[in-house]
Amino acid sequence: MTEEAAKILESAPAKGVAADALPRIGNMSFAYLDVGAPERVLEFYEDEVRGDYFQPISATWFWHPSYAPVRKTERFKKVVSDLGLVAYWRTRGFPTQCRPYGEMDFRCD
Repeated sequence: MTEEAAKILESAPAKGVAADALPRIGNMSFAYLDVGAPERVLEFYEDEVRGDYFQPISATWFWHPSYAPVRKTERFKKVVSDLGLVAYWRTRGFPTQCRPYGEMDFRCD
């Protein structure tokens, strides 16, 4: 996976590669940020949630400034909803980067 992530990073200046054409790179999925495919960053987290391996400490990356494009994706909304974070936020307050939007939706920066 490290070699695949390196290949993705090497192609970073090249535009026009479809995000879904990029290979899966597991826990190196942060490399998708550098090639303009923020929707692919969450694959690793989705796999952890599906496999019931997700550790809350993993979610700390969600709030790093470099993840701002990721927070704007529908995939992000699904992951944090599946984790129960949205229900928690509605009760306890949204994080600084997110805010409620209507009764059932939210947006993040």
